[in-house]
Amino acid sequence: MFGGYPRVAISKDVELKRKVLEEITTSYILKDVRSLFQIEDIAKFNRLVKLLAINSGNLLNINSLSSAAGVSQYLVSQYITVLENTYLIGLLSPYFTNRKKEVVKAHKVYFVDSGLRNYLIGNLDFTEERQDIGALLEGAVFFGFKKRNGRAKLYFWRTQNKAEVDFILEDTQKLYPLEVNKSGKSTRALYAFMDYYKEDKGYVVYPGGFSEKGNVCFIPVWWVA
Repeated sequence: MFGGYPRVAISKDVELKRKVLEEITTSYILKDVRSLFQIEDIAKFNRLVKLLAINSGNLLNINSLSSAAGVSQYLVSQYITVLENTYLIGLLSPYFTNRKKEVVKAHKVYFVDSGLRNYLIGNLDFTEERQDIGALLEGAVFFGFKKRNGRAKLYFWRTQNKAEVDFILEDTQKLYPLEVNKSGKSTRALYAFMDYYKEDKGYVVYPGGFSEKGNVCFIPVWWVA
């Protein structure tokens, strides 16, 4: 829940972890990013950062973010670019071959560090009952693949009917559909993707162990993240 920043990770004191995350937020986001990119309205920029943290793992909606943050859609797009270029967030593109049936333009957003993300939303509690546990698992998997699979391309898949697979890993012209969840259950969307793209294997990443059931392989989060 506290992320992977070195000073945070090595500290055994919970309160110190909180203070370090506060320092990172105020010094890096409020000062360094503002001065480097000459952001004039830091309050609105910070509001947008918090909104992105809340929506980590969800589809980006520039119009909604613009209204909620009180800045133009153009500035929202510019700020998102700034955050991506400074490695605070990562964007995930959709996988598609049929523009009429599949989402082609929207992106999903993930925070690079879960601790910073949790600090921004005001929830550093470590409990399995968190409502956002799915988003946290997705974020860990997203950046795990980014670090370990440099040559592979990573996407998500979503149909116009809102069926969604969390990640599509494309490597050497083969597709690997992956669902990430706490329960370790395969989904209809996973099978729908496998059927549509004629892939014989699907994957579920969850907080459990290795197993296989039919044409679905179950993989522990720690092995990917």
